[in-house]
Amino acid sequence: MEEERKPEEQPAEPEQPIQPPTPQPVPPPSDTNTLIILGWVFVGLSVLGYCCCCPLFFGPVAAILGGIAYSRGDQRGLWILIAAIIIFILTVGLVVLGDVYHWPSPLDRFPDIPGPWRRA
Repeated sequence: MEEERKPEEQPAEPEQPIQPPTPQPVPPPSDTNTLIILGWVFVGLSVLGYCCCCPLFFGPVAAILGGIAYSRGDQRGLWILIAAIIIFILTVGLVVLGDVYHWPSPLDRFPDIPGPWRRA
């Protein structure tokens, strides 16, 4: 008959020294809040600046800032990117349709203001 070993009689496992936890590498700080704020400001300027060619400049800038923020892992950057692209497409469409159908520009009410939007 086999003898049952009591817990105190079982062979002890060799004790391994306790290792301190290895520190996790800290990722570099990616402050995307500034990019998000500037992106929404440029989206707003492209909407409000429809009266002069501003959306053609501010829309792509907002899309670039949104793309950078999204590439850094901030989901809000995708919303800026989508809004900027939609507004840019709508603005280009309105400019083209305005030229084709000779719609008056909002600035035609102010004939003393010079600018590239004046028709020759």
